[in-house]
Amino acid sequence: MKRFIFLCSVIICTVTLLFPVFWPKNEIEISSWGYPSQPEIAAFGRNVYVCWTWLDKYNTKDSYLYLQRSSDNGRGWLKTPIRIDRRGAVKGTVSRPRLAASGSYVYAVWRDTRNGKSDIYLNFSSDNGITWQKNDIRIDVGDKPGASHSSVAEIAILRARVYVVWQDKRNGKADIYFNYSSDFGVTWRKTPTRLDGDPLGAANSLNPRIAAVNRQVYVVWQDDRNGKTDIYFTYSLTAGRSWMSVAFRLDRGSPAGTADSLNPKIAASQRGCYVIWEDYRGTNADIYFNYTQNRGSTWQASDIRLDTGDAAGESDSLNPQIAVARKNVYVVWEDYRNEFQEGPFIYLNVSKNRGTSWLDSDMPIEIRGISANQAYPQIEAVGKRCCIVWRYVVSDSYDRYYIGFNFTNNKGKTWRKEEFWLNTLYKCWSGIGSPRLANSGDYFHATWIRGVQYGPVFYNGGDVSKIEGNY
Repeated sequence: MKRFIFLCSVIICTVTLLFPVFWPKNEIEISSWGYPSQPEIAAFGRNVYVCWTWLDKYNTKDSYLYLQRSSDNGRGWLKTPIRIDRRGAVKGTVSRPRLAASGSYVYAVWRDTRNGKSDIYLNFSSDNGITWQKNDIRIDVGDKPGASHSSVAEIAILRARVYVVWQDKRNGKADIYFNYSSDFGVTWRKTPTRLDGDPLGAANSLNPRIAAVNRQVYVVWQDDRNGKTDIYFTYSLTAGRSWMSVAFRLDRGSPAGTADSLNPKIAASQRGCYVIWEDYRGTNADIYFNYTQNRGSTWQASDIRLDTGDAAGESDSLNPQIAVARKNVYVVWEDYRNEFQEGPFIYLNVSKNRGTSWLDSDMPIEIRGISANQAYPQIEAVGKRCCIVWRYVVSDSYDRYYIGFNFTNNKGKTWRKEEFWLNTLYKCWSGIGSPRLANSGDYFHATWIRGVQYGPVFYNGGDVSKIEGNY
């Protein structure tokens, strides 16, 4: 009998080694069929939050903001999503939501047309997403509701401090405005701070991004004050109370205003701040990078090109994303160097010394070699781990759409030799919306929409540290 038990144990262990239980498993449908769009995701501890906009009915502009929540790292979800905008029956459009979570608090900020032209609204929950404030909070105060267009809101939180930045046309052309709360979102400044620093409404300052660490708050945007758009930056060392008097330019490899620099992204660590963007100083867009290691005081005199596997400006590199963990900086983008052979691929570059030096050549994250039209990468990093998701089209007679997923457990030294597909049950022939990614510790969480829009919202995620083998 003991020999039999021993043999069974050996067989079980052998099978486990040969056929490990891989994560990710099957995706979970967390919304009903209908008209969802623009999903967003955030996570903290064991809590995972996904929100999306929802059209009242097909071919209408009236939409609302709904949220799903898991309290066990994505295993179980609420039976019914929660509507979190408080517009009631007033007509209007909710769009471009952003989520952020910390402790038991979760915040949603979005663009809202309830007053006519668009304003920026926020709501929050202090009990892990179960109950929300009875009234939304308008963030773009200082002029009358609906008086001008405010859009592209971004949010960052650090314990009790909540920061929101957006582009605002109250002065004519768009300026960059900032508001903050230091009491978990309960109260906000009655007059927001304008950050772009040139004359009011004199130029278009667009596409702001924000990052916060300790008492440092960093904001970057694209700005056409010199002609074509450049990348500008400003910062606060006082938790948003005061800002540097003059914003300064980061895309320093070409004269100001001579080439478009677009779509900036930002990440921050204890003393470092890192910015990437698409840059058209060549014929096509390349990915450029600049950084500071002294909390924003000084930046590199010359920016650094990261898409180094082909000649500068030879092909487009677009939609960059950035993540930072300790000394490691990871940047991904969609790259069109193989566009006429296999379509765009997702490429990666890595720095292991806070942006000082990078790989000799960038590398593709997808290595199946059977796909085309890879796009919309998202990236998150913590400790030694970094994960990437993206939209993935298998080039066969059906052009099936997938969500690709790859990761490293060793600071980018090696990646899985074969990436996962997160939508294992629903291989979609009608398209997939842009995936979104969040992490909390070793748990990474992804969400997307089937059918680009008007299809269910899906989730997949789990503990990356438990995935074995195949490097």
